[in-house]
Amino acid sequence: LTEYTNAPQRIANNKLYIKSAVEFSAYYSIGDSALTFHALKPTIARIETQMVMPLLGDMYETLKGQISEPLQINLRETVKYYLAFQTVAEVIELEQSIQLNANGLRVYYGSQYINAKYFMPPSEAQRLVSMQAAQRRAAMYWTQITTLLNEINGVVEAAPVVGIVSTEKIVGF
Repeated sequence: LTEYTNAPQRIANNKLYIKSAVEFSAYYSIGDSALTFHALKPTIARIETQMVMPLLGDMYETLKGQISEPLQINLRETVKYYLAFQTVAEVIELEQSIQLNANGLRVYYGSQYINAKYFMPPSEAQRLVSMQAAQRRAAMYWTQITTLLNEINGVVEAAPVVGIVSTEKIVGF
């Protein structure tokens, strides 16, 4: 148990807003896959440090602790939704090896310790439609974050949202 408590992976996970595959799946389905979550962690961490942390400022660490104020609780949940949808939009946009279907997103993953699971890759049209939907949701949550911050402290102005891919690029729709 002591080794687990001090494990680098556990320490790194505990620094993130979304700490596990099960928790990520509550915001966007990855089928509770620890392997998919492991593959998404670098993207989640980058979005947190480059986008969320600067916007939240001092509130960034506050929201990670015990909070009871309803607006802060709502803000933390909105941040988690934003992180999930922005992460999904980015992994689709970067064309990582993924599967998209009604069950959510899965990442191709293999290692020397386990057998890789292979999935049917999405078509370009599926990729673009899914990316666009995830970007719209991420933009919506980003706007909600700035609105909640305004309600909490009245200082932060609306921040620009991420760009949305044009539907003109989608072939066959």
